[in-house]
Amino acid sequence: MKFRRLFLLFALLVPAVVLARPVKVACVGNSITFGYTIPEREKYSYPSQLQLLLGPDYEVANFGVPRMTALFSGDYPYVNTEAYRESLEFNPDIVLLKLGTNDSKAVNWDKKENFAPDYQKIIDSYAALPSHPRIILIYPLRSYLEETGAISDSVMVNEMRPMVEALARENKTGLIDFYGLFGPEWDARYVPDKIHPSAVGAAMMARRIADYLLSVAPDGSQPEMPLCCRPASQTLLEPAKSCRHDAGLR
Repeated sequence: MKFRRLFLLFALLVPAVVLARPVKVACVGNSITFGYTIPEREKYSYPSQLQLLLGPDYEVANFGVPRMTALFSGDYPYVNTEAYRESLEFNPDIVLLKLGTNDSKAVNWDKKENFAPDYQKIIDSYAALPSHPRIILIYPLRSYLEETGAISDSVMVNEMRPMVEALARENKTGLIDFYGLFGPEWDARYVPDKIHPSAVGAAMMARRIADYLLSVAPDGSQPEMPLCCRPASQTLLEPAKSCRHDAGLR
């Protein structure tokens, strides 16, 4: 009888333990996700700062790799990396997909007809995971570099952006707009080298994502007042700024 009671108690406790596990968030992307150029990136990359904002109920993992493309035929395809394989093995509950910046280079964009199909395959690979994760696409950040055949802001805005928007619509994924996050004019405080965010810029990215994740339900509904307009939760380095809830956060 005593054994039976212990067994029943154990059976009741196990589901609670299972349900209490952290929500796993996979941050997939290139050098911007990786935290390239950020001193102590392990603490100040956007995924690390996102972990701080979301708290212990979430487990945020950084699977960013510098120079990577969504294009399978790009100069450095993300799908060929160990980080990609590890992100799948992580079996996340949420996937933040931020690729495209390096695809805009002339050497890669001459194969632009493959961009959407290849990105679709990446989306499909996460959608097929046992965890059936919530997938969120992220528009690339604005590039303040001159148009020299390297990373192209005009390509990202005029050609790539509509493709990413269409992918989000067709797959019913989330969509976060980072393009205007740092404003129309270059500010070295946020993007020192005109393409990679500083620790302060990464904090702004983390706040934007945290507000989205915590204010948008899986069915896409939002509360009347977005979190960015409520008292700020803890962040590391983000400067004070006025509240804006972009139409792109949908």
